[in-house]
Amino acid sequence: TAIGKSCFENCESLTDFTLPESVKAIEANAFEDCKAITAMVIPAGVRILEADVFKGCTSLTSVTLPEELYIIGNEAFYGCEVLNNIDIPNVKEIGDGAFEKCTALSNIKMENVTKIGSSAFEECKSLSAVTLKNINRIGINAFEGCIALTDVTLEGPLNELSNDAFKECTSLATITIPND
Repeated sequence: TAIGKSCFENCESLTDFTLPESVKAIEANAFEDCKAITAMVIPAGVRILEADVFKGCTSLTSVTLPEELYIIGNEAFYGCEVLNNIDIPNVKEIGDGAFEKCTALSNIKMENVTKIGSSAFEECKSLSAVTLKNINRIGINAFEGCIALTDVTLEGPLNELSNDAFKECTSLATITIPND
């Protein structure tokens, strides 16, 4: 079963939505601008969250992602202003702008991420610390404007730390980059 492209886009009064375990795909823009949704549990078996899936869901505070998820698409959570905590256990790739302007996001666990796209966390003004254990690439402006970010630890085979990745992180006091 799939939730099709733009299936519930702009359903601004939709507050409660339970995805059945049979859902294996959530296509682009599926819940974009569903401004009243506060929580979402993504079923096991979903491997990719496509672009703009929850973009503009301004009341979304909680998202539970499955162990099987390995890609978060471009701007998937863009502008989810009150999303404050997310655990992405086995995700390998975070797309461009995926969490951009998630201004309340203060805590994120991303143990297995290898690639962070451009502007992925731009203007996440509450994000205070980032530890990336298997990081290979950090895109342009990935953490730009994260004004509460004080500590960054990068581990793994870091091959690319792009332009302006930590630009305007005015509180950044400590950064650890791998030797190899």
